[in-house]
Amino acid sequence: METKTITSQKWHLEGKWRICPLFISWQNEGVCKHLFDTFNASTNLKNPTILTVNGRDSYIEEKERKQIIAFLQKETSRNLSFLKSHIDLCTNVVSKLLEQSNQIKKTNVANITNQELIKIFTFFSDKFIELMPYLMTFDYLGDVLETLVSDELKKVFTKYNFPKENFDKHLAVLTRCLDETNLTKGPKELYKIGEKMQKISRKNFQKALNNTEIAKLLENHTQKYAWMKVYSFLGTPFLKSDYINRLREMYEDNFADILKQKNKNAHINNHEWQTIQKIYEKEPTLLRKAKITQDFIFMRAHCFEMMNFAYYLVHNLFQEVANRVGFSDYTDIVWLLSNEIIGALQGHEQDLSHVIEERKKGFTNFGSPKENLILTGSLHEEIKQFFAKKDDGLDQHIKKVAGQTAFGGRATGTVKIVLTANDLKKMNKGDILVAKMTNADLVAGLEKAGAFVTEEGGILCHAAIVSREMQKPCVIGTKKRYKNFSR
Repeated sequence: METKTITSQKWHLEGKWRICPLFISWQNEGVCKHLFDTFNASTNLKNPTILTVNGRDSYIEEKERKQIIAFLQKETSRNLSFLKSHIDLCTNVVSKLLEQSNQIKKTNVANITNQELIKIFTFFSDKFIELMPYLMTFDYLGDVLETLVSDELKKVFTKYNFPKENFDKHLAVLTRCLDETNLTKGPKELYKIGEKMQKISRKNFQKALNNTEIAKLLENHTQKYAWMKVYSFLGTPFLKSDYINRLREMYEDNFADILKQKNKNAHINNHEWQTIQKIYEKEPTLLRKAKITQDFIFMRAHCFEMMNFAYYLVHNLFQEVANRVGFSDYTDIVWLLSNEIIGALQGHEQDLSHVIEERKKGFTNFGSPKENLILTGSLHEEIKQFFAKKDDGLDQHIKKVAGQTAFGGRATGTVKIVLTANDLKKMNKGDILVAKMTNADLVAGLEKAGAFVTEEGGILCHAAIVSREMQKPCVIGTKKRYKNFSR
């Protein structure tokens, strides 16, 4: 692979994640094949590609993305059942993946042959690959649905001559997910444990922690939500100590007040949705599009969560594979590709330790229906520098930013740049969180923030959804850079 093959293309940044080679290879196999098989006849895609730099920044070719978006817009505008069908298909794929993962969890993999282990590993990977296209197309459909609902709402506003200043607020309510995902359920259940602890002792954390009922509740909570730290195959599950530390950090706050505010937010959200339905009761098309959008928002989050949960469930499989190819830590396996793992189980001579060591230093993945390459060393550095230069146009003197309102309101606080989860250490309560885009890794910071601003994203992006749930001011899609802000 020559560097110029990549640097000669125009790329669109899809997202900033923490991704390992194994996950990327499965993503590319699933997504690229799906894009090619599903959209090729309609969009004339020649060779759909996904590029991931340093296991963090995922790109797709600009022209191909536009073709796919155009196709989805056409299908959606022509037939809303296309969206319902897509959500139903994803639900079915998630169900099959979890069924297979639970079956593997119950299997005593230590007592099977290498060939049987390969068979189980391959079956799991096939089910996982089936889910990958939905993670990508759900992101594309986010753009499509945003336009779908906002365009319909514009027509209605014109029809009834509604005040323009109400448009963003109405759009935010219409595109708000009312169903709770595990991302919101988990913290809420932890705060309930904190509330019980404060009833035992408001000042003595250790005394409350030593209570038998609290110990059992924390054990159950860990078993239920430990998988949420397993993010795209990276990270190890939450431990009971992680939840204890989280409660200790927050113990000066009143958990009863936190839960009361969350319940109030949920009540406000439901009330606003009921009010909006009455306002637009004579506009069934708008309400149908809004309801499909809400279902879509939930399913997008749910399928990502269940993907991580599935990997957590098959810990025994990955640990057994690691043992048999000479590694004590199962997390090392995710730095290899499927063919490398299978080759090792078949007895092929490979210096896997060196391969893993090089990839952990930094890598670029180039995936398409025809090839799936992992580049390290000087080739990776050249590509990394190419994309770094694309971000050099930073405005050093920003005094004001503007974007789209995801949730209205006012907030005053110190701006904190948050590029990765490591930056959350500098966040204090009430700070204004500024990020390129947000994801599940940054939720702890969003909980602390008084408001947040993102460079990327539309009305259905992660930051927009979370801001409405938390009832916190949020501006999205500013398309600015924040290098000069205080860190």
